[in-house]
Amino acid sequence: MAVKAEFISYQSMKHWTAQIVNAFMCRSERQSAFSAAMFTNKLLMIGIGLEILFALFVNYTELGNAIFKTAPIGIDVWLSVVPMMVTMVVLEELRKWIVRRRRTRIKD
Repeated sequence: MAVKAEFISYQSMKHWTAQIVNAFMCRSERQSAFSAAMFTNKLLMIGIGLEILFALFVNYTELGNAIFKTAPIGIDVWLSVVPMMVTMVVLEELRKWIVRRRRTRIKD
């Protein structure tokens, strides 16, 4: 049962982290996420904060574990998601760069 609970926690955590990265990356259709002001959208920041609190509740409280059939996961599991997050950022930044480049060529 513990392995299944950890797997559910892992899958949920992958989903949450992907959602957070995606939210930051999609703030602008063409502008790099690194050139846009990071914390200007207060509603987005509140949503991400609530999502993080919910993830912590589901994974690290007895009530969250009982309701969602999860189990606490270690830092090694959290770190295993880093490559996915980096890949999302790189691919989205590449897409935005291509879009900006095409727009510049069309104007010329």
